[in-house]
Amino acid sequence: MTDSKPMSAMFDAFDNANQGLAVWDDRDNLIGFNSIYKDIFKSNMHIEPKIGINFGEAYNEASKKTEFQLNPENNKLRFAIRHQARKDKKPIESEFKLESGIWLNVKETASNDGHMITVITNITESKNSADMQNRLSSAIDSIPSHVMFWDQDEKLIKANELAIKENLNDGIMLEEGMSYSEFLRTQFEKNLYSTPKDFSLDRFVEKRLTERKELTSKSTKVRYKNGKTVIRTENKLDDGGILTILNDVSELEERENQEKLLSHSLDNISYGIKLWDKNKKLIRSNSYIKALNKTFNISEEIGTSWEESMKSYVQNDFYEIPKNETKESWTRKGIDYFYSFEGEKTTTYKMSNGSYMMVTEKKLDDENILQVMSDVTHLKSKEKDLERLQDAIDQMPTGMALWDSDDKLVYFNKLVEEFNSQLGFEIKPGISRLDMLQVQFDNGTNDKRYKTPQDFHNEYKKTMDESPEGIKIEITSNLKGESLNFINSGLRLDSGDWIQIFSDITEQKKRELDLKRLYEAIDKMSGGIIVWDKNHKLIFANKEMRDNPFGFEFKQGVSRLDMLEHQQKLGYSPIPKGKSIEDWVKQSYDSIREKKEGVTTEIKVKDEYMLNSQILLEDESYIQSYTYITELKNQQKDLERLSDAVDAMSSGVIVWDQDQNLFFANEAAKRVQHNLGYDLVKGCSRYEMFKNTVDKGAYSLPNGASIQDYLNKTVDMLREKKEGYSREMIIDGRDWLSTNVGLEDGSFIQSYTDISEIKEQQSELDRIKRGIDEFKSTAVAIWSNEDKLVFANEFFRDFAKKIDFDMVPGINRIDFLKQQFSRGAITTEEKSPEAYAKRLNYEMDNNPDGARFEFAFKGDEGERHALQSAVRVESGDWIQIITDITLIKSQQIELERLSDGIQKLVNPIIIWDSDNKVFFCNQAAVDVQKHWNFELKPGVEREAMLSNLADKGILDLPDGMTLKEFIGFQKGRMTESKEGITVESKAGEMIYLATSRLLDDGSFIQNYTDISEIKKHEELIENQRERFDRVLGDLESIVFESDLENDTVTYEIPSALKDFWGESSTSGTRDEGYKNLREDFLEPYKNAFRDHITGKTQEVSVEHVNVHQGKEIWYQTRAKATFENGRAVKMTGIVENIDKRKALEVKVKEAQQLVADAVDNIEAGIILWDNFDNAVLINKYIKKLVGKDLNIGSSYRELSKTFIESGIFDTKGMDIDEYIEGRIKARSEIKESAISLLPPMADGRTIQMTSKRLPDNSLIQVYYDISDLKQRE
Repeated sequence: MTDSKPMSAMFDAFDNANQGLAVWDDRDNLIGFNSIYKDIFKSNMHIEPKIGINFGEAYNEASKKTEFQLNPENNKLRFAIRHQARKDKKPIESEFKLESGIWLNVKETASNDGHMITVITNITESKNSADMQNRLSSAIDSIPSHVMFWDQDEKLIKANELAIKENLNDGIMLEEGMSYSEFLRTQFEKNLYSTPKDFSLDRFVEKRLTERKELTSKSTKVRYKNGKTVIRTENKLDDGGILTILNDVSELEERENQEKLLSHSLDNISYGIKLWDKNKKLIRSNSYIKALNKTFNISEEIGTSWEESMKSYVQNDFYEIPKNETKESWTRKGIDYFYSFEGEKTTTYKMSNGSYMMVTEKKLDDENILQVMSDVTHLKSKEKDLERLQDAIDQMPTGMALWDSDDKLVYFNKLVEEFNSQLGFEIKPGISRLDMLQVQFDNGTNDKRYKTPQDFHNEYKKTMDESPEGIKIEITSNLKGESLNFINSGLRLDSGDWIQIFSDITEQKKRELDLKRLYEAIDKMSGGIIVWDKNHKLIFANKEMRDNPFGFEFKQGVSRLDMLEHQQKLGYSPIPKGKSIEDWVKQSYDSIREKKEGVTTEIKVKDEYMLNSQILLEDESYIQSYTYITELKNQQKDLERLSDAVDAMSSGVIVWDQDQNLFFANEAAKRVQHNLGYDLVKGCSRYEMFKNTVDKGAYSLPNGASIQDYLNKTVDMLREKKEGYSREMIIDGRDWLSTNVGLEDGSFIQSYTDISEIKEQQSELDRIKRGIDEFKSTAVAIWSNEDKLVFANEFFRDFAKKIDFDMVPGINRIDFLKQQFSRGAITTEEKSPEAYAKRLNYEMDNNPDGARFEFAFKGDEGERHALQSAVRVESGDWIQIITDITLIKSQQIELERLSDGIQKLVNPIIIWDSDNKVFFCNQAAVDVQKHWNFELKPGVEREAMLSNLADKGILDLPDGMTLKEFIGFQKGRMTESKEGITVESKAGEMIYLATSRLLDDGSFIQNYTDISEIKKHEELIENQRERFDRVLGDLESIVFESDLENDTVTYEIPSALKDFWGESSTSGTRDEGYKNLREDFLEPYKNAFRDHITGKTQEVSVEHVNVHQGKEIWYQTRAKATFENGRAVKMTGIVENIDKRKALEVKVKEAQQLVADAVDNIEAGIILWDNFDNAVLINKYIKKLVGKDLNIGSSYRELSKTFIESGIFDTKGMDIDEYIEGRIKARSEIKESAISLLPPMADGRTIQMTSKRLPDNSLIQVYYDISDLKQRE
């Protein structure tokens, strides 16, 4: 297929290698190909390949042919691969599966001048082999038996999933390489077997090892201590290894034991038992019958007919024959009855000796008849007493029912009958309690606490059986619209039966519910409380409401409408102007019906502010509570004063909301961050601030952690530690202690305390980098008289970009508004952008000061509020200014949250007024002073607190200085320093920093920080380093950091590896790092780093062989670069010894091959079917069983016929086609597992078939010979 002799030689060589080869020029025209390629091309494209044919044109021509079957997606991929190969000048391989099932490997290699060499290899055999290997391994794991492979040295090679799982349940960890003797000893250590007193484990293990050496194939029954029984089958494999299979036969063993127990029990039971065959011949009777017959001299042997037995019983005066019967007529009646008997019947006979015999007869499915005879004389003697008791119980005013141990009704009195009759249910002995409960549930008379009859039944019996006194519960029922209440009592009797009594307490419950309703109202609400019924009539009003300032008399039954009308007349009405009382009450009631959790609104009455809370009760009555909040309004100034005090603290305080966005930072915190180039503004992200901190080197992240992971971890720590946590950091060359405490609403507070003097000897942390750009919050735009944009500032443009709108001069304002409305980015009263624009123009043109109104919009932080101003100038153009006023709106809430945050700080904080009295103290400060038996609260004098501390020996005054002088001295020092004064003190075991700072109004704030843990920090750091060193040593790994700009590499070698790698800390160049690489790994190693640095990969991950002192060792290097301005400047990574892992991979491949060999040697048949029900695996056992070779790929129907035609089954009386169709249907219904028997074998054997449906919808079937078990059974 070419004129060049060298090229022809090359094509012949590829033909000999059974590979297709084609050469294409730089325009993708074919210039040469071999015979193999020609055949492949022709069979797939259905056209002849010719010199000069174009690759793309050939595909276009072929795709027009109806017989062309190649996948369009694969075709696209072929073109893309060829394009990429020419672009990268690197070979690219791909694999394709043809419609015929053939797999091809296509390798495209481009030359420097654009020529393309295509090599095609048929890899179908290797693909199918790998697929078969995987399916085989999965099939063995799915076998419902323990399967274990042991090598010739008695070491475990593989165990399937069931063996691993069930041994693990027994406390045994099956691991590759475990010896059989170790496995056996562990079983005895876990007490799995019962052993005799003189048992020697060593001798037993030695005996088993000897047996296994000598065996070729052996099956043994093994019993476990827990009662489980298995058949252990051991087969010697060709390589000397042993395959062990354990099949659980516990169920068969248990069935055999149960049959023996049943036989013994029947023979010794205190009832008479007789069994007659379908020909009415006696085939069994127990000891009771034999003793009874002996008493009456009755002759009755096995094989006696019923007619002979009946005559003998009558002739020997067993029965007391009624006066109107003769012995002959009685005998004939008994014979006729027995021969025509069907179903089940119980009859009581009086015997000639005056006793009574109850006989129960049941015709079984096989037409045999079972008779049970019981002496019921003692029951007959009590019959009159029971009838008398029954009459008394029927007249009781309470219901009673007696149930047997199977929850079948034995007896019920008249009240129970009447109740069920009203439900249309006929109650009678023998009915199931669940059936009766189902009727009650269907009629809605059940207690609503229980969802189903089964739930109620189970809970009732469980509670009853847990107490010797039984159960006594209240039940609420509904009968024809009337609510009824009962005391339902139940008691289990010694016989296993149980009795139930129902007492009607409906009237008592009605009184109780009225009281409970009042109690719920009082218990749930505080302040003024009113309870109204669903018709708005008064049920209850507490004292505060009865003493109301508007002079209304609250008495039961008064209308809420009358009360509101009275309030309205006196000027106390909370109803907005223009709304009627009736509408307002209806609207209020509808809102609480919709919200089960209740509704709370703020109302103003006269000069008082109140919170009005309303909640709906179960009977649709409702509670109102009124709480005066005027005092809270007055407290706002105190909160603002507290905010000013916190702002003046020398310690930094920051509060983050639950989304980790800033909502408060005091001046100290802002000043610290400003010094680092970062401005703390409301709404800024904690992530951005902390990223700046990390980037500036002020804090080093844990090895391998990202910023987001670390921040998430700190939030998790706040959830776990209610008291918060602290960490250290260096900011602007000074040391700080950062304390973090979580608040109840998910937000959290941070405080920063300067601890520089204490931290002088500690290692300097990375410095904080500069912050992000200044945040802007005002949008400005100028619009022409035609509403065309003239100008928009950056904030406005950025806002528009977030809703995918480009604010460029000339755009129509209505287009911008439409985008806002479509994205839901603005909330207004108007429903359309046109109506909104019209309102703005109207208000702007009809007001000399322009338009001014508020609206809501969606920002990055969710819904926000803005104030919009619009003013038209003389030219007709107009200016629009939008200011974010969310901060103003939320100011009061923020102040309260700030106060809550300071209260939750673990740092004690006290603010003293200018008279040295407590103005504010948080809970931590109160708790600390409480520890010293002092009550700290607003108004307490500082002298009193310090005096208590001095008395306790906690405060040491300077020599010769009184307490008042000390207070003055401290305040004097504060005036000398704007930053305040910081003193380190010790109280017991606690070391703390007390920071005091004077405020502008003469008051001062004190902040105490526990620094006890800081003293332990150096030891902690050293311990962490030692642990890191041990971890690296255990992993046989080193870490490195490469300075890419200066070509230096620094290695961290753990102590355990320094003899191998060198000193603990070494450095060198990149080229020096390559010297240990085996030559063939050098270029792939460099390429992996090059691809990462150029952005082609997320990280470096490359396996390679290093040569150390002549020894080859496998390693894996993983690394990641640090980029600055898009350029890699640093590389950090780890080099891990994976020599053991590589050796294990080789061992796994060997084990897989061993598994495949073992399947053919297993003493059980295995067939694996694909999801089309075609055989993909048949082991030797099956082929030997059938006596002929079986074809892989045969369908189930074909193989079934082969099995039957081979003569292995006894097919007498079998409809073969019907049998096969039935099996096909049964197989299609298998979802998980199924166990069944093959038809009877011609040689008398019994074969059990276990089927398991695999995840890919294939099916594995395992065939066991259980003839021995079935014979014993």
